[in-house]
Amino acid sequence: MKRIFVVLILLAVFLATPVAMNAMGGKTDKKETPALKTEAAVPALNHQQMVREVLDNLISAYSSRNASGFMSFVADDFTGDRTMLDRAVRKDFSSFTNIDIRYTFNNVTADATGRMIYASVTFTRSHTVIKTNKQAEIRGSTDFVFRMANNTLLLTSMKKPLLFGLSGP
Repeated sequence: MKRIFVVLILLAVFLATPVAMNAMGGKTDKKETPALKTEAAVPALNHQQMVREVLDNLISAYSSRNASGFMSFVADDFTGDRTMLDRAVRKDFSSFTNIDIRYTFNNVTADATGRMIYASVTFTRSHTVIKTNKQAEIRGSTDFVFRMANNTLLLTSMKKPLLFGLSGP
């Protein structure tokens, strides 16, 4: 008799939980948070792969001295002024040759909406300074912020040490 009583109590506790109520199609008092609703609306994405594609495209355009191709991956509201970045990148093209950039990810995370993605990379950047014909190499870690706009990931911010626009405007 005592065992039946214990089983009935356990069953009653289980059936009263929100998980059991949802499993049986019942309603619960638990309210959904806006972040959960937003996450459910945005499909699960591989953020690191998305960032890798954009960074690879930025590096490819930069290395091949294609300013308009490079800027096509930069958001209009780029922190620090998009026009200044464009000028700095173009100045790099007249100051450096043989540009080579290699990187590895330290971390890639997204905000709750999945629209802002933060990436930290370790990099090696080498180039030849045109004036002196000397090879320069920079190693370091830096951070990027990307924003999803119209199903396209765009660069919105870079932290020093910079990978692009070293020469300044």
